Amino acid sequence: MSNLEHIPEVVRLPQLEIPSLVQLDDKTVTYSIIGHPGLTRCAVYHHGVPGSRREAAFLHRAALEQGVSILSIDRPGIGGSSPASTFTPSDWPALVKAMVQSLGIEKFTIIGVSGGAPYALAVAATLSQQVSQLLLISGVAPLKAPNALHNVVLPNRLGLRTVEAVPKSASLIARLIRTLFLSDTSAFIKGMTLGLGKDDRAKFKAPGVKELFALNFGEHFTNDATTFARELRTLTRWQIPHVPESVPATLWHGDDDRIVSVAMAQYLHEKISHSRLTIIPGKGHLVVADLAEELCSLI
Repeated sequence: MSNLEHIPEVVRLPQLEIPSLVQLDDKTVTYSIIGHPGLTRCAVYHHGVPGSRREAAFLHRAALEQGVSILSIDRPGIGGSSPASTFTPSDWPALVKAMVQSLGIEKFTIIGVSGGAPYALAVAATLSQQVSQLLLISGVAPLKAPNALHNVVLPNRLGLRTVEAVPKSASLIARLIRTLFLSDTSAFIKGMTLGLGKDDRAKFKAPGVKELFALNFGEHFTNDATTFARELRTLTRWQIPHVPESVPATLWHGDDDRIVSVAMAQYLHEKISHSRLTIIPGKGHLVVADLAEELCSLI
């Protein structure tokens, strides 16, 4: 079975369709536990932008087979999680700490994928005594990284540079993208593959992958465009926190990623001085699907 043949079986997993919820400080947080339900070997998954807890479905089969639990949490304003217009990565560790405490989890791995990297790094830096390791896949870096947007598809380049220059434009861009998504989701998903490399285009053609992304993005846009605007602004202004050497850090990146440049992975590797970086030839942004078994074996 290939790395994607199981996707049609997991797109509508019951625990993704009907997430669990918890009340933390009068705020609702929705989450799903995929893979093994036991929480003995556990990772906290940080989804991309736009994205939601559903994104972790790529890891379900490998996690189930290896006895690993993946806790995938919707950030504020996503899925059923209560909105928070001013939420930043520095606010995230307190929520994760409360979540794992409520579930009885003492030590855990942090997984950050794509736009989830700022939040994953914040947890690794702040909760270092509880975090056993940090795993970043296709992770974003601050836009000040040299050649940060080299080879990135034009709409992403223009959007991020516009928000960087005019932060208030994030609201307009977010509303436009949400409107396009809701008006014709199929055309939106098809359009986002334009300009991607061979590996990513092939993955999007695999059964179930487009449906997974449609559902995943749908959770992000479930309320209004405010959350997406907030997360776009975060991508243009965040800073890499100090991750202590006590937290091992491993990075993977496809060398044909046209959503997040390889230059960003190299910058993260430089700034997290004790990290290990593997650049995978011929792979694109969805390299997490190829790494599922390896990631779960490390947890």
